[in-house]
Amino acid sequence: MAPSSDLADFYGFDRPETLEGLSGPITLINHFALREIADDRVGSPERSGLEAMLLYAAVSTERLAAVGGTFVMQGLHVGSLWGDELPWDLVVVANYPTPDALFDLFADEQYRTAYVHRRAAVERQRVEICSTIS
Repeated sequence: MAPSSDLADFYGFDRPETLEGLSGPITLINHFALREIADDRVGSPERSGLEAMLLYAAVSTERLAAVGGTFVMQGLHVGSLWGDELPWDLVVVANYPTPDALFDLFADEQYRTAYVHRRAAVERQRVEICSTIS
């Protein structure tokens, strides 16, 4: 199953086909490079990228739980042991019981409203999706 085009457009998926054919539990590994100053186009007071991300996190944790998901880890990126070294600020790992739970989260109005803070906070991101080996 792939996300609907309105969800793909809203969230800016580069490769929605990656989600096609997945079933069972999935894990998303998010790498974030934050803006020094959030790009807040809604007229909010000036805040740092980290402050804007924390506004998003305050809602996303609850909404993820509402669809049966959990955060496994949220932390500061400190470096790479091997491979390409890319400058990230945060790494967040989340488990979802199914791809449909991810789509349910994306369709959640509270989550969608909070997502504007993530968009304002993030300069660059990489979101990797993993499925279990069975």
